[in-house]
Amino acid sequence: MHATISSFDATQGEASLHGNGVATLTGNVNNTSASGHLEITNLETLIDKARTAKQMKLAAGMVVARLVSHKHGEQNTWDTKWESGVLTVNGFPSRLNKQNGRRYLNAALRPLGLVRPFP
Repeated sequence: MHATISSFDATQGEASLHGNGVATLTGNVNNTSASGHLEITNLETLIDKARTAKQMKLAAGMVVARLVSHKHGEQNTWDTKWESGVLTVNGFPSRLNKQNGRRYLNAALRPLGLVRPFP
C-alpha cells in the first residue's frame, strides 16, 4: 500500500512543526520503504515544556533529535529515509533494533549529565 502525506502542520505556542513524506507499506519491515522531511521551529520551547512537565524521556528524545538535525535559523530540519530495515536521518544510516536504540540513546545522554540512563 502506498501512502503520501502532502503536508503536515501542527503548532504548540511558539513552536511549529511542518512535514511531508511518502511510504510504501508491505507488512514486512524489511520490505517497507519511506522518506520524508520534517521541520520544527523553536524546538527549544518544546524541550523546555517537556522538562517542566517532568517528561524527561520525551525531553531527552528531542535533545537527541536536535543533535542530528540541520539548523537553519530557528528551524531544525530532518530528511529521513527507511529502506531495508535501515533508518537514514540527514544522510546518516542506522540499523535500529531495541538493543542498538538503547545503546545509541545512552551514549547520547551520558555527556548531557543525565544520571538515569535507559536500561
